[in-house]
Formats: sequence, C-alpha cells, structure tokens
Amino acid sequence: KMAEEAAAKSCQDVCRLREKQTQLYAQLNGIFAEMKESGNDEIDEDVYETMRSSYQQAFVFAAAELEAATTALQQVKRLIAAKEFGASGVGGSGRLPKDAWNHAGRYILPTGTLVAGCTDANSNPKLWILCSVVRYMTARQRYQVADEDAGDAANPNPLRKLYTLDAARIIPLFTMTEYPLSRRKVFKPNDRVLALYPTTTTLYPASVQSLRRSERKYILVFDDDDGREITVDARYVVPIDDDQ
Repeated sequence: KMAEEAAAKSCQDVCRLREKQTQLYAQLNGIFAEMKESGNDEIDEDVYETMRSSYQQAFVFAAAELEAATTALQQVKRLIAAKEFGASGVGGSGRLPKDAWNHAGRYILPTGTLVAGCTDANSNPKLWILCSVVRYMTARQRYQVADEDAGDAANPNPLRKLYTLDAARIIPLFTMTEYPLSRRKVFKPNDRVLALYPTTTTLYPASVQSLRRSERKYILVFDDDDGREITVDARYVVPIDDDQ
C-alpha cells in the first residue's frame, strides 16, 4: 500500500506541476493576444520582465515535472513488476522491503532503474560501475544492464556497453524520494561501504566518517585515496560485500 500511495503522490505532483505551467502559458498567451490586438509589436520594460519571469518559472516547473514523471514511471513499473513477480515484500503484498538494496528473489527491477553492477567479480577490489536496467530475462533469471558512462569531450556519445548479470551482482540505487534515510540502513562512523567516487561512474570501497543527515550526504574516506574526506550523496552509498 505504501508503494501505491507513493506512486499516486508522484502522479499528483506531475499534474500539479503541469497545471502551474498551463497557468503561466495562459498568462503569456494573454500578453501576446493584447499585443496583436493593439497592433503594437514593441514590448515595454514591465511587460518584458513579466514575460521573462513567466518563462523562467515555466522552465523550472517543466524540469520538476520531468523529474516527478520519471519517479512516477519508475514507481508504477515497479508496482507492475511486483505484481507480475508475485513476491514483492512480505506475503507478496506488493510492498517493497524496508531494505532498499535486498531485491534478489523479492521483486524485479524495472527498465531504467539506476543500479550498481558488479562487472568483474575477480578483480581486487571487485569492479562495480554505474548502470541502468535494460530488461529482465525471465528464462535466464538475469538482468541485462547498460553502463552509464557519459563519455568526455573527446567522445561525448560513447557506445554503451551491455552486461548480463544475476541479481546478486546488482545493487539498486533508488532515489532518496523512493527510499528516504528512514527506510534504509544508516551507516555509522567506521562502517565499510561501497560508494560512487565523484565525477566517475565507478563505486569503490570506503570508510564512513560521518553523516550530514539534513543534506542526506555521507563524509567518506575512500581506500587508497590518501585519507582525503569526500562528500557523497547517500543515494550512492551502499553496503559492501564481506569479501570485497
């Protein structure tokens, strides 16, 4: 029920943000209609500022709507996958478990879900990279994922490499809206974790120094990084394997 309520709220957010944009565009259309009726193509300073402000607000609302729609889509897909899988949460109720990362055998991650994928279990440490789910292959009980490497100036549109991984080699990276700190394990100082190193798409072992709860960020020291303290969003900090 909680997952369904969260999806419903996200859909309501999408509608609310779209309505705000509609109101702004109606205001802008009214200004253009008045200009056309008066035959005056010149825009005075006050009208210009009103139009500029309206367009800026519309842009902000559009960006927020896109984010809300993406979240809603992921939540709805997860609800559908949970019902198809028939075992999401306790008693197959369709609820996601409290542990944000324990998904194996519980529910299917929908297409587009951002995950950490272990693409080389034999390296030391194991290689975990940022990926997104392409599809779940039911017959093989494996996920196909694509790396999230955004490229660089020399190669801005790199070919995304595909991997086939079992559920044990995938860790979901749910948003803080989907899984706030209250619904995930809070790591304590000196806890060992796996975390996304800033400006990269690779997750490395690290030790927790502290949590900035209000900012939803951890202060970490990554292994072999000269003891530097690095700030990482809580979304990208996950439990580490005992043999990592």
